[in-house]
Amino acid sequence: SDENETEPNHTIDKADGLVDLTQKWGFINPVGDVDYYRIKLSAPAERVLTLESKIDCKVRLEHLRGGKSVALQSAPQNVQYKALFEKDDVVKVQCVGQKSNPAERAYRIALTEP
Repeated sequence: SDENETEPNHTIDKADGLVDLTQKWGFINPVGDVDYYRIKLSAPAERVLTLESKIDCKVRLEHLRGGKSVALQSAPQNVQYKALFEKDDVVKVQCVGQKSNPAERAYRIALTEP
């Protein structure tokens, strides 16, 4: 199902939920915005987390478990990250080097089977 992120989701405590095998549209707005998503799984599972955007920045994705960093991955615009996710893991999304007044601010985040 397509949904938009639920704001505010700029802290771990206010993380939006990302349900297994679904996708959401998010926005990096304003510049410097950070979005958090809590992974909702019924049991630990290997999944691919894909973040696609046309935002003019380096997309940074951080996988957190129990408040500690498990992995960090970044790429220009699009990131694909495969990992074993546990119930209530959190993913942090941000743009590094984003220019002011960007033409594009939207991204799509999806959790799928490998």
